[in-house]
Amino acid sequence: MTLPPSPESFARAFSDAFTARDAPRMAALFAPEADFITPEHGWWEGQKAITEGHLQGFAGVWRKARLVTGKGRARELAPGLVQVWQRYILSGLLRPDGSEAPRRAVIYGFVLRKTKTGWQALSAQAVHGVD
Repeated sequence: MTLPPSPESFARAFSDAFTARDAPRMAALFAPEADFITPEHGWWEGQKAITEGHLQGFAGVWRKARLVTGKGRARELAPGLVQVWQRYILSGLLRPDGSEAPRRAVIYGFVLRKTKTGWQALSAQAVHGVD
C-alpha cells in the first residue's frame, strides 16, 4: 500500500479505508508500534490489534458505517512529525438492536511521522459526539 503523500491527505485515506471496510488497508496507515484509542475507550496496540479491532467493528456496529471528512488541521510538532486533527461525520453506526443510530460528529487526533514512502500514524485517538 502507498502511504499518503502529505499529512493533509492522511485524513481522506483513513476515511476511504474505513468506508471500504478494509481493516488491513486501515492498519497499513499505522506504524507497526502504533497506538489507537477508540471512541468506545478501547486501546489497540500495534498494527495487528488495529487490524483485528477494525475487523470486529466492520463485522458489527460499523458494518454499514461511513466516515465523511470535515474540517481538519495539521500542525508540525518537529521536522517529520505532525499532529493532525480531523473532524468526520459518522453515519450508518448500528445500535445493539440493529437499528441505525443518528449520524454524529467524531474528532480524531493523529500523530504522523514522515517515512521514505509517505506519512504514517504513530497514534490515533477518537472522541464521539462533539458538535
